[in-house]
Amino acid sequence: SSRPSPSRAPPPEPPSEMAPKDKKAAGEAAAAGGAKKAGKVAKAVKGSVARKQRKVRTNVHFFRPKTLIKKRDPKYPRR
Repeated sequence: SSRPSPSRAPPPEPPSEMAPKDKKAAGEAAAAGGAKKAGKVAKAVKGSVARKQRKVRTNVHFFRPKTLIKKRDPKYPRR
């Protein structure tokens, strides 16, 4: 009994290049990047809204998430 795995979003892309050194190049790069981003947003807005898929639980037991446990750091001695 094999179930189809839930589709996952691809990981975010790392930045393509380092920040430009001079201000002129910074303005041009921002303008070019902004136009690309605007195009992507426009495409997303025009597209249909996909239903969000729920995560399928494969285990009947619930394990409470392990959270950060910090060491004691007293401000003054108690005795």
